[in-house]
Amino acid sequence: MRLGFCSLLFALLMGNFSAIGQNSDQGQSPAKPVEAAQVSTKGLQWINDKNSGNCAACHAMPGVAGVQSTFAPPLHEAGQKWTPAELTQWVTDARQMNPNTLMPSFGSAKEWQKANSSIPILTTEQIKSVVDTLTTWRAPSSISNRPPTKPINPSNKPLQHLSGTAFLSPELLELQNDLSSNPIGLWTEQGRALWNKRTSGSSCAQCHGNVAKMRGAALGFPRWSASKQKLVNLEDQILTCAERTGAALKGLENPDVLSLSALLHSVSQGMEINMTPDATTQSLWQNQLRAGEKLFNTRIGRMNLACSHCHDQKIGLQMRAEVISPGHPTGFPIFKMSWQAMGSVDRRLRACFSGVQAELPEPGSAVLRQLELYMKMRANGMLVEGPLLRR
Repeated sequence: MRLGFCSLLFALLMGNFSAIGQNSDQGQSPAKPVEAAQVSTKGLQWINDKNSGNCAACHAMPGVAGVQSTFAPPLHEAGQKWTPAELTQWVTDARQMNPNTLMPSFGSAKEWQKANSSIPILTTEQIKSVVDTLTTWRAPSSISNRPPTKPINPSNKPLQHLSGTAFLSPELLELQNDLSSNPIGLWTEQGRALWNKRTSGSSCAQCHGNVAKMRGAALGFPRWSASKQKLVNLEDQILTCAERTGAALKGLENPDVLSLSALLHSVSQGMEINMTPDATTQSLWQNQLRAGEKLFNTRIGRMNLACSHCHDQKIGLQMRAEVISPGHPTGFPIFKMSWQAMGSVDRRLRACFSGVQAELPEPGSAVLRQLELYMKMRANGMLVEGPLLRR
């Protein structure tokens, strides 16, 4: 499959990338213009491979079908702007060119934090092949002369104040609003059945009454638990209640746990998030909040990125087909189409750790709860929308 994909890209290159021979105004003399047949395609494997270089996740590749990323500058001018030696340095360790860069250091593991491996992402030979491709690659002048891509802003609100719903595709938004087809309805109905179901102990309804009386209950999580001496979120609390009633629910991503979470969030829809600590545990709660804020702004993983780099600095730009949102947790739990299942904030955060190739926290771990608390605080004043669909 990989060879087939590269062959397809090679064909696209041959058809679209004619030499345009523009001069560079900085550095050493740039690589000379080349004919299409001289374009080096070996580096395309690493440029497009999601498990290695994955340059296309951030950089646009004009002329190559299906690549839409606007997170970082397009690659079609790299071979004209930089010499091969400079490109090698950018790919090997871009921090030597720009200490504040968001570009990963593909050839150096120096100063990585919480990375899932200490091995550099690309070998010296792989970096050379990427540089060869960038050096010899030219895009048509019609593409080179296009104005820079602007962030997607579906409303007049500041980007930071938009929920994830604002960034849904028209097709997904249509499905979200179609109650007869939206799969979330099945989950909330299952949650309603479980709410009234009696096990060996009491049912949820016997303790809490009609679920409508629980409007607003989901808003207070995560919160500090004096008995457990840690932060707990809503799914944690559902598991604790299940133990009391004798229900056999295990795991935060248990379908029944998520169904109950979906139900409780649905009865709180339209309410304003207003996270405040309990007076008796305020100091402990604040410590957890500060820890979450620090992690949100700390670079981690082999990609060497912090949450804030995407969800504060790059809102409205694209990583492949994904439009970056502020990351507000107003729509959880979510039915993610790529999962074909409901998922919690816990699962989504773990997916982000995996995406930046960081050490994966255990489900329910303190760092995940701290991050969730900080993200909920960032969303103060916004309305609960969940459960919702996501791509």
